[in-house]
Amino acid sequence: MSPFIPRSTLDGRRLQVGSAGVAVGYAGAALAWIFASDLVIAEMFSSSLDLQLVKGASFVVVTAFILYGLLRANERRAGDLMNRLRDAAETSRDGFWRWEVAPDVFTVTPGGNRDLGWEAAQSIDSLAGWRKVVHPDDWLHVEKALAPILAGQAEDFTLDHRVQAIDGDWIWYRVRGQVVARKGDGGPAALGGGYTNVDGLKRRELALRRANRALDSVAAVNRASLAAHDRESLLDGVCRALAAAEDTVLVWVGEAEAGGDKRVRPISSRGPSQGFLQAAPIGWGDDPYGQGPTGRALRSGAPEVVVDARKSPLGYPWREELARFDIRSTVTIPFEDGERRCILQINSREPEAFSMEEVAAYQALAHDLARALGAFTVQQSYERRLQQALKGAVAALAATVEKRDPYTAGHQSRTGELAVAIAQEMGVPADRIEGIRLGAAMHDIGKIGVPVEILTKPGRLEPQEMALVRRHPDIGYDIVKEIDFGWPIADIVRQHHERWDGSGYPQGLKGEAIVLEARIVAAADVIESMATHRPYRPALALEAVVAELTEGRGLRYDPKVADAALKVLARIRIEPQAGRSITATAA
Repeated sequence: MSPFIPRSTLDGRRLQVGSAGVAVGYAGAALAWIFASDLVIAEMFSSSLDLQLVKGASFVVVTAFILYGLLRANERRAGDLMNRLRDAAETSRDGFWRWEVAPDVFTVTPGGNRDLGWEAAQSIDSLAGWRKVVHPDDWLHVEKALAPILAGQAEDFTLDHRVQAIDGDWIWYRVRGQVVARKGDGGPAALGGGYTNVDGLKRRELALRRANRALDSVAAVNRASLAAHDRESLLDGVCRALAAAEDTVLVWVGEAEAGGDKRVRPISSRGPSQGFLQAAPIGWGDDPYGQGPTGRALRSGAPEVVVDARKSPLGYPWREELARFDIRSTVTIPFEDGERRCILQINSREPEAFSMEEVAAYQALAHDLARALGAFTVQQSYERRLQQALKGAVAALAATVEKRDPYTAGHQSRTGELAVAIAQEMGVPADRIEGIRLGAAMHDIGKIGVPVEILTKPGRLEPQEMALVRRHPDIGYDIVKEIDFGWPIADIVRQHHERWDGSGYPQGLKGEAIVLEARIVAAADVIESMATHRPYRPALALEAVVAELTEGRGLRYDPKVADAALKVLARIRIEPQAGRSITATAA
């Protein structure tokens, strides 16, 4: 019996009819001989004993010939049926297989694998032989499918995997299997099933998935572009959107450096394999590190596609890093950002991951990215000019205020320097520190509404005079509150006399209700004021300033701000100078 044809087929209706025919024919012939022999042989023998012996012997001989003829006829019919079934199996697009588990013996029909250019029946003789022809990335799926069956937890399976053709191509097959025989303990003794070439179907599915991936990526990048507020957020949004695609492990944007070594500097990246950019030097010069897809794309101005980076000569200098970070295929798109030459590179863990349609979509995407970056460059240029003009206006306004009080000339700018140093010590981001610098430079702008004679009065102020001075935070707030600086400048101006314990003015704010920038400026303001000569007192020594911060830590001043300010004071020398306030220099 063939191991490839299901038993139900061989024991089907046609063979059942043949067996019944043999039985009926045999019974009919036997009955006919019994009745006929009484008439024929009785005439030849007179003795009853001889008659019985002859009848018995002739019955055996005659029926044996009849049975032989009937069985031969049935065998011919069964053989014809088997040949037709075998021809159908061998000429079919589908093939059949059987695996005897204990001796590990495979039997495979040739049908269904002619596209490979070699006979599976001759090459797959064991489980190891099966593994030898399956794509390495797919064998894990085979093991996962077989495991529950061999453990007695499942009866059948269906899976798709690639088999290597004689020309090196990988062809997709769908394999179906089930338990066809069991051992005495109930475990599987043999598995059998069929396999079908589904390469065309899988390639169409892959093409559709890639087309959808390209469309999804373009849509995601468009959303990221709309949400971006500067170059950095645009590049990060693009990389993040592209890295979200299936099997994508690294997306990065790089800029070609003009130095002697001609390296490519990553300026934005996303994906689990970002470590590759630190582990592998990438360039665009004439050395080996410039001969990869990145360097070639930058020099040629055309996209570079690597179908399998581990096998391509373009990946040679980074062979170990590519394997470690699971990078198999890449597409690199060059583009220009003003005077800068850049690349957008997408890396996948799958070989042959990018179709020509996807490459075209990524080219269009890179073109749009270049235009968006150009727009941000123009915008940032305008913003820089506007900020310079704004800073100039603030400086002029601060100078106007300080001219009204010659004793505090330079106070706001020096307060700004101290505030920046404290913020840096605390690890405040650079952009936020710029807002602190600007806020400190105009924190006393409200004093423009305080009479000059009060500002310059020697000696202690009367209560009503102090009340006028204490109005300057609110006056300053009213002056700047409608201006969008991009930082909480109005809050800094209004809150720089608030205190951590709520004892400050004008609102009596407490703790973190005071913005961090104002808490930092408040400490810097106190330091600069105490170390500066005033009409009503000489400048105080550094020890007095340190004592004020130490005693006021957690009371008047934010503890973290006070700690950072004390560290700053430990590194600088403050020299009180009458008429010039303080000078802070590196120790």
